Amino acid sequence: MVAYSTESRALTPEAATAAVQAIAGEILAGLDKSTTQVYKKIDSTFRGQIGVEVLATMKLLHTNVCIMAAASPEASNGGRTTIGGYALLNGVPLEYTAMARDPL
Repeated sequence: MVAYSTESRALTPEAATAAVQAIAGEILAGLDKSTTQVYKKIDSTFRGQIGVEVLATMKLLHTNVCIMAAASPEASNGGRTTIGGYALLNGVPLEYTAMARDPL
């Protein structure tokens, strides 16, 4: 597994797209052709430019299929879960937490 941070949470949509294209492009160029899955990490509290970053990754992969998982119980840290389609932080719906008002 290879992991890189684009540090793009506070960037504009255009700058976040460019950051993902640069780093993901390098990673994808080095992958074995038999690779069948790519994991694009998103912020579990939905901060940042999630949509444009996922679309940029999909474009690099030449795919129109993406499975989004906002929380992974096995990897959950800090109480992030998804129940009934709602993102929760320590059992509280995300839109009622301080994260929802985070300016970044």
